[in-house]
Amino acid sequence: MLRFLLALSLLFATTVRAQTEPEEYRGMLAGHNTLRAKLGIAPLAWSAERAVGAQAWASQLAAQGCALRYSSDPSRRETTGENLLKAWSTTAYDGFKRTPAAVVERWSSEGLYYNHAEQRCQAPEGRQCGQYLQMIWETTTELGCGRARCADGEIWVCHYTPRGNQEGLKPYGNPPPEPVAPPEVLGCAIEDAMPAASPALSSPHLIPVPAQ
Repeated sequence: MLRFLLALSLLFATTVRAQTEPEEYRGMLAGHNTLRAKLGIAPLAWSAERAVGAQAWASQLAAQGCALRYSSDPSRRETTGENLLKAWSTTAYDGFKRTPAAVVERWSSEGLYYNHAEQRCQAPEGRQCGQYLQMIWETTTELGCGRARCADGEIWVCHYTPRGNQEGLKPYGNPPPEPVAPPEVLGCAIEDAMPAASPALSSPHLIPVPAQ
């Protein structure tokens, strides 16, 4: 019995550690949650699983010379939001020049273009609000990040679930969804009640909301 309790406590401790924001990303969660708190939105939690995916994509981009592009994986796009930052120098350097706080500041600066009173983006041509909106998206609960280096630059990637920037929804303050009767009440097969797969859109920040 004692051995079982010891094993259980070790498992619990390991799980807690796995979900703790790593030291090299310290400040990433706080930066996001400070923005969310100002809007009365619940804070995000660190996800080790999301961090694994973000690190994999950051490493792949770094291997390609720190090319900056969103992951086109359709399964990722359906479930997981993605924010990116690229920093570079005219000369090669070691380590990372950007801090988590600096990355958060860059993404959150897009909030200058977002009209909260009207809940719409008013960014000038060549600018966007998408990365800021993902940071404050109300139904998003988890965050995990990765980073990687190339010769004269660095890539930062954060993944979010459930993903934000869904077409037809506001970042926060959406009315609750209307209840839907079970398929057997509607008199149709369960297969008929399943929404079709959502087509990918050209914008990396928008995917259609599955039909109810």
